[in-house]
Amino acid sequence: MPTGDDLVGLGMPAQLAEALGNTPHALACTGTAVATAATIKTTNTELVPSSANTGAVLQASAKVGTPYYMFNAQSTSAVIYVPTSSVLNGTTNGTFTVAQNKAAILWQVKAAANGVDHWAALLTA
Repeated sequence: MPTGDDLVGLGMPAQLAEALGNTPHALACTGTAVATAATIKTTNTELVPSSANTGAVLQASAKVGTPYYMFNAQSTSAVIYVPTSSVLNGTTNGTFTVAQNKAAILWQVKAAANGVDHWAALLTA
């Protein structure tokens, strides 16, 4: 998949290219709860936990069906949170831990009418 820069190079407007491109981003994980976690803003994220079990939270404005690719190359685990009251793999306010040298794919399965989003996550072996 092309990056946002690739798409701009082909003449696409920058804002659209950023939305459609697969631009990698390193994210410093912070906090140990949804309220203090760093916000995941791109679909291709390298997690950089500042210490064990610090985390990042997916945005409530995420689009249904858009995959979020995560990778943790650090020596400590990172935790991924879903927005408050959302469901992850069947658990309300669920979390997903990504250990060192592991990758994960998360996506919003559906946005419910009652405001409860449902997410799914897969971890590499």
